[in-house]
Amino acid sequence: MDTIGERLTYYVEKQGVAKKQFCSDNDIVYNNFTIILNNKRKLGLNVLNKIKKGFPNLNVNWLLYGEGNPELSNSAGSVSEPGISYGTDPMVDVVLKALKTSKVKEYLSTLIEESHGKQ
Repeated sequence: MDTIGERLTYYVEKQGVAKKQFCSDNDIVYNNFTIILNNKRKLGLNVLNKIKKGFPNLNVNWLLYGEGNPELSNSAGSVSEPGISYGTDPMVDVVLKALKTSKVKEYLSTLIEESHGKQ
């Protein structure tokens, strides 16, 4: 499973939930959801949050990057790395991972420089 759409399709089917019902229950537009599943539209943060709400045990790191297992390893719903615990907020891990990338670091540096220049 190389794409987010493939991983998400796998996970939804594994849960035994009808896609239309899942969308209805979680305020997701079904047609948009199927476009994401078919990899014709990127998964946005709004839909990701709704998916995570509907599937609280879904490992967001696995969904987005294919890393780890499809489900979180503990029942408390926390995501952890050796020596680090991010708690139950599914987006913290995603944001921290993004902050490690050079593009994000460059962007943040530019924003900081611009904000200091405006003062």
